[in-house]
This record gives sequence, structure tokens and C-alpha cells, in this order.
Amino acid sequence: RNTRKLRVNNTSGYRGVVWVKSCNKWHTQIGVNNKRIHLGYFDTALDGALAYDNYITVNNLEHTKNFS
Repeated sequence: RNTRKLRVNNTSGYRGVVWVKSCNKWHTQIGVNNKRIHLGYFDTALDGALAYDNYITVNNLEHTKNFS
């Protein structure tokens, strides 16, 4: 589950974090059981990546984390 390598065109460098030009912020989301879960908007990609990893830890998911 969600263990693929990052795509070549990934601008954030982190899994689950994308830039939203209209909001001028980083958006973090994760897919669980074929559903997208919105984790929030962040000022830095690092904050978004930490929120992504925290969600995985708290919910005991098998997803690949950004930081080990």
C-alpha cells in the first residue's frame, strides 16, 4: 500500500504533499481504503510531511512514511 517511489515530477519531495497555487499553501492528503483524507493546508512542505507521517502513526497504517 502506498509504497511506490515518488514520481519524477513531485515538486514537494514528500509523499502526500502538493502545492496549491490558488491558496498559496501546501496541501496534504492520504488515501485510505480508496478514499482521500484531507489532512490540512500548511505553510511549508515539511509541516505537511510531518502531518502525513503523524496520521500514519496514530492510525497504525501500513503506508510508507516520509521519515523513518
